[in-house]
Amino acid sequence: MLKKLSYIEERLRSGAKLEEVVEELSWRDFEEICAEILEVNSYHPVLRGFRFKFGRSRFEIDVVAVREWLVVCVDCKHWSIRPGRTSALKRAADKHYERVKALASCLSSSPPAELKIAYQKATLVPVVVTLFDVPSALSPGGVAIVPVFKFNSFAEELIGFYDQVAHITTAVMKLP
Repeated sequence: MLKKLSYIEERLRSGAKLEEVVEELSWRDFEEICAEILEVNSYHPVLRGFRFKFGRSRFEIDVVAVREWLVVCVDCKHWSIRPGRTSALKRAADKHYERVKALASCLSSSPPAELKIAYQKATLVPVVVTLFDVPSALSPGGVAIVPVFKFNSFAEELIGFYDQVAHITTAVMKLP
């Protein structure tokens, strides 16, 4: 299950630089690593390429994972950081927040069964995971922007500080 993470750890132990290793990853590998990190931190289910409809619109979130009442919605940005990318990343974070808002609305009216939320309320946390560290850890709208090498501790500790980043709490309609 943790083959991508194991591969990265092995490369780093053999002396490769983190920047070199992550640049070798495809966007699919990158999404898989984010999903594996969430699984290791007791998020179940963890869904990749999660698609849903709300109203007349269709949406996709790279990785959606549930831990108790907390729903982490990850947008994986396999971008290198160069001039101009930081502002593009912050714009992408704000767009991601809008997708997560749509998912919150969906949960309160017709929740996708595959999310398996066992609580009457859920808190959705939008997160953008990047290959590299960025100067600001939050978008202007408060969405967490986390480099992949810090994502494990973020996922592990999120229940204790989710209220310090952008989040949406919503009622969850129970399916019959």
